Amino acid sequence: MNYFRIFGILLALSPLQLLSQVSLLGQVFLCPDSAHCETGVRGMMPSRWIEVYYEKSTPFAAERGNVGISQFRRSGFRARLPLLAKPGLKMIAGFTYRQEYLGVSDISIESEFPWQDIDRRRFNQRGFELMWLTPFRGQAYMVGRASAAIHNPESNITLQSFRRDGQFSLSQLMVLRPDANRELGLGFYIKRAQGRTSTYPVALYNHTLSRRWGIEALLPSYARLRHNLGPTSAVVLQAKASGGAFNMEFGTPLGQENLSLRRSELIVGLTFQQEIFDPLWIGFEFGVRQPFQLGVFDPNAPRTPLSSTPLSAATYFSTSLFLVPPRKLLRKLMGQR
Repeated sequence: MNYFRIFGILLALSPLQLLSQVSLLGQVFLCPDSAHCETGVRGMMPSRWIEVYYEKSTPFAAERGNVGISQFRRSGFRARLPLLAKPGLKMIAGFTYRQEYLGVSDISIESEFPWQDIDRRRFNQRGFELMWLTPFRGQAYMVGRASAAIHNPESNITLQSFRRDGQFSLSQLMVLRPDANRELGLGFYIKRAQGRTSTYPVALYNHTLSRRWGIEALLPSYARLRHNLGPTSAVVLQAKASGGAFNMEFGTPLGQENLSLRRSELIVGLTFQQEIFDPLWIGFEFGVRQPFQLGVFDPNAPRTPLSSTPLSAATYFSTSLFLVPPRKLLRKLMGQR
């Protein structure tokens, strides 16, 4: 497996983190007449319904005299709301918007293509998703997600941009839940983007080890070690895949061409989550992000970069505000006062 194969896998699997947050209301609503068919395990933080976030990184230094990244920041908004809540089928609709700002350093005459076009650009990701959960009577459930998104630096959405810059994915997991502290599952992930179709196996493993500690993993997308400070706060150490792929017009020596900018990285960070008041929470995260590579590709030859630059690691900080299902609503749905 070569360097760009690893790069492609991490880039493709980074959206899988959303799959683990498919529950409508946390652990207590799904199949209330069964003790073993809800999602998640004890001690996990509640699902995020609506979230806004901001993230900023220190500069990524160039290696061996290549182009570096002087500025990198991103902000976004996510919303997920229930569509259907039947005993045997739960469905959620979601919308995601993210904007990334990229500043490039050390551009020379030899490196004007493609980095001059990338410098100080804002890249947009706008997507819709549909998630579903089918709980069984007993110790298992199935969870899946389908999404469609447009990734480009354009401010508006047209039919042409949807056909050219659209990215589509489908994932499905079968999960066994032996008890309230453990669940494990297997499934697949398929993504179609920029002329490529990628398919990968995925594995889920969540295990609450004690009242304070737990493990959460959706491999190979992320792995987390959770420490609960109390019922409304936690510290999480995590390693996760992150990245982005955006189509845009580049000024090449042969004229304007639509090419693909791709980046992929591994993030290791520490997250603190705390309830401000029900249902509003706040989160802080800091850590290190290690880029695998930043490159420009021709969609007709998606595995060979036209230009790429190796980058050193950088630190980052992010903060978020998010709404979770209100406890009063949970008690009402469970028939409690």
